[in-house]
Amino acid sequence: MVTSYISSFDMKKLAIKIFAYIFSISLLWICYVCAIDHVCESIYGINTAKQIKKGFENATKGDYSILFLGSSSIYRDINPDVITSSKAYNFAHDNDAPNQYYYKLKYLLDRNVQIDTLILGIDYTSFAYISDTRNYIYDRYFGSDYIKDYNSLIGECVSNIKMYFITKQKLFPQFVEYLEGAHSHNNYLKENGQYIKNGTASPDDKVDRDEIILPFQINYFKAIVDLCKSRGIHLFVINCPTRDEELQAYSKEFIIDFDNQIIDILGDTCKYKNYSTLSLFKDYRQYVDICHLNEQAATEFTKYMWDDLTKQ
Repeated sequence: MVTSYISSFDMKKLAIKIFAYIFSISLLWICYVCAIDHVCESIYGINTAKQIKKGFENATKGDYSILFLGSSSIYRDINPDVITSSKAYNFAHDNDAPNQYYYKLKYLLDRNVQIDTLILGIDYTSFAYISDTRNYIYDRYFGSDYIKDYNSLIGECVSNIKMYFITKQKLFPQFVEYLEGAHSHNNYLKENGQYIKNGTASPDDKVDRDEIILPFQINYFKAIVDLCKSRGIHLFVINCPTRDEELQAYSKEFIIDFDNQIIDILGDTCKYKNYSTLSLFKDYRQYVDICHLNEQAATEFTKYMWDDLTKQ
């Protein structure tokens, strides 16, 4: 009887200890998850989710007539403030691909945003991938038609779990940096949609690129062209300045084939301006990394690009 009582008492103590342990670990993890976004913003600037949310909020205001869409080359390299004849907005984002461009444009048109001119950024990687790295945010805006292009709802759930748990776990070293006092940054999102991310490029920068053109993305590019034509939107397609170190990752044959496909799809009614070989922006000191202009060079390029487009 005594033995049974002691055993029961020990089991209760063990259960309490296990509960206390699990509760403590859970509490620490919750505190970490809640703190990590603030920590990362302190180190790197506004986080991805807030960038996209702010982008949609500003874009739906509709107080502009010129819209920029594209991936990081537009997001970083275009400063709409340079355009003074009409108001412009940069609705691009890192890792966006033509299917995201299409749904962003459709999202705005469905909300009666009046767009006169669309300037669409395309580069030699634009059709090479199907990006899902932002789907944990985009699925809130684009709806079921967008998600159908991806594997499944289960896949989306897995992506969200990876974002909120695995990714945050990987950010632990930055959390330590913050605690040690290394929490200064100079990256920020402008009200015009441009994201400023500073850095220092090196003349030794290199990058590998895949020479792939997916029919999936080509079809979305064609859908954008058709949508612009049906809505009377003037469409310009541009390829931003590119360092020679990046251009060397592509064969000459691929570049020629890529450019010809763009020209054939656009036909005579839309313009394709290829600035990738523009000599004015070949100095690595104008870049923050292998492929993005610094803030000053981005402003200079935007002015050059707009002057070039409007003189046509």
